[in-house]
Amino acid sequence: SSSSSSSSSNLPQRHGNGRQASSHTHPRTPYRQSSDSELRRARVRNGDRGREGARGFLTPQGSLDSPDQEDIKLHFGSPAHSYSSQSANYDQLPNFTIMPDVLGITYIEDLSAQDRDKVRSLALLELTVTFDDHNIPLRPRRPAKVKGVQEDRLFGSPLSTLLQNDRKREPNAMIPLLLLEMITTLEERALGEEGILRIPGSAARLNLMQQELEATFNSGGFSFEGKKATDVASLLKQFLRDLPVPLLTREHLPAFASIADIEDLKEQVRTLNLLILLLPDLHQRVLKRLLLFLERVVQHSEANKMDLMNVSMVIAPNFFVALPSRQSLDDVLMAAKTSHVVRLLIKYRKLLWTVPGEMLKQVRFLYESEVRRLTQRSVQRALKQMQHLQLEQQASEGRRAHENEHHIIRIKAPLFTRVCMAVNIQDGVTAGDIITKLQKRSRLNRDVVRKRFSNSSLLDSTSSTSSDEGGESPLPIDAGEQFLFEVGGNIGERCLSHDTDMQLLYSINPNAQWVIKPKDCPDLN
Repeated sequence: SSSSSSSSSNLPQRHGNGRQASSHTHPRTPYRQSSDSELRRARVRNGDRGREGARGFLTPQGSLDSPDQEDIKLHFGSPAHSYSSQSANYDQLPNFTIMPDVLGITYIEDLSAQDRDKVRSLALLELTVTFDDHNIPLRPRRPAKVKGVQEDRLFGSPLSTLLQNDRKREPNAMIPLLLLEMITTLEERALGEEGILRIPGSAARLNLMQQELEATFNSGGFSFEGKKATDVASLLKQFLRDLPVPLLTREHLPAFASIADIEDLKEQVRTLNLLILLLPDLHQRVLKRLLLFLERVVQHSEANKMDLMNVSMVIAPNFFVALPSRQSLDDVLMAAKTSHVVRLLIKYRKLLWTVPGEMLKQVRFLYESEVRRLTQRSVQRALKQMQHLQLEQQASEGRRAHENEHHIIRIKAPLFTRVCMAVNIQDGVTAGDIITKLQKRSRLNRDVVRKRFSNSSLLDSTSSTSSDEGGESPLPIDAGEQFLFEVGGNIGERCLSHDTDMQLLYSINPNAQWVIKPKDCPDLN
């Protein structure tokens, strides 16, 4: 058992043809230890598609509790009845954790929109290679054109239309308010209710509630107070089924379902990670919030009798409603495959929004490549601009040389009374250390914060509250919400985790600017 667990905790080495090496002839070692980083960069420069680009970010947690390798395999044969051979034991999924990264773990929402587009391109490339490795066809469907949608309707409208309407009254809304209110209602009142999500609501009450919602929700006149939890849960599932653009998107639904055709569990999770990175921003946010709710339902399974298997089986048809119709012989097999994918989504939701470190390296390389691909005309324009900057650069060369020699970076903090600070980043200084140092030396500038957030609903929500001890109304943000951002150089913009090693990151991106601000902060330029 111990040898099996050890084998499952490592990643398979890959040969040049992209196929897995035999475990009997080659040791399985984590990818991050299998090759030198310079060799990986050379492969990218030479046009190698980088089969291992998104791999190497998972490691099992708690090997004593993890099942043997045979227990974490799934074999989906073509006959529907072949699925049942291991399903009885498969509900006990092992715990995975993300491998530590001295540059900080990056989540997709930590990156700028420009960076996220680059990540999607790389994820699609890696996904194509992964499916090819496993002989699984990957044929993304074209997005369907949404026709005949009434913009003021709640059910049957795209998520983007709903959010656009909601932001007229809640400018900072991140997901459609109707969906958020249904989830919040169920979390507050129904997590312990037996059969939640499984027991259907009354058809008559559902029709009446839907009519009330369509008539009064956008004006703020509807409340879920007093509504039966089974009705709200049924309405939530109907909302997902009625989306004209499915939550997992029409073009990627077949790929999500095909994940179950990959035998290795960790490879399934990695592939699922790639597909999550491919989703549009809004669909990522909605899916993330929905999976958090489903995880909370599973956590109350002793009371509600809805464990991971039950929740997945109930929810899967609402996620995969837009799959192409299949013959009845395959219906049971497809239901098993899609419910398995939903199990993975719920179980490993905390891992699936991370951007693999190797992929982030490739994003940086793409930025550097764009600079090298400047046209002659662009170069001439750039040279003219450089002439104007040359004197200024010469004047600052001495100071920059001194700072580089002593590992000093300049931190911008536009919302603080001290807007700039020089920091020595030797001796393992992290992003969190820099924020702590700033907060000891400075404080938020109230006038600047109020000016920056003048159009924010956060300011509106706090303006009517009581004053603080100084007699002034509270700020829309506080010092504890600050993050250090890496801006420019070979990245667009990236929010750093507090444990990021700043000296190592500076060596990778010496031309970046460093800005302390909150997440989702208005433009500070």
